[in-house]
Amino acid sequence: MTERVDDQGGRFAAALRAAISERGITLARLRSQLIDDGNPVSMATLSYWRSGDRQPEGAQSLSVVDGIEDRLGLHRGHLGGLLRASARLGPWRRRGCRSTRSGNSGRPRRP
Repeated sequence: MTERVDDQGGRFAAALRAAISERGITLARLRSQLIDDGNPVSMATLSYWRSGDRQPEGAQSLSVVDGIEDRLGLHRGHLGGLLRASARLGPWRRRGCRSTRSGNSGRPRRP
């Protein structure tokens, strides 16, 4: 999912634009590579992220950001670290942290 962003979210968009431009890759080619890697994303979503109209949020979108960092040869967190807290999901949580929003503490259930 994505959400509308203000100037604070523009840092992610600017870094994404710069990385794409420096690599000389088209958005369509990046999308194709992400899909090949198992990270399906629409051209519209990538375009929204690049323009700063929206920013990634949610597990699937953050996985795509990891894929973008990998494909563009960036260190993990280079782009993801620029994302601001999501109004929908709450404060930014580092990847690998388990959410307890659904009441699941991350521990296996007892039979």
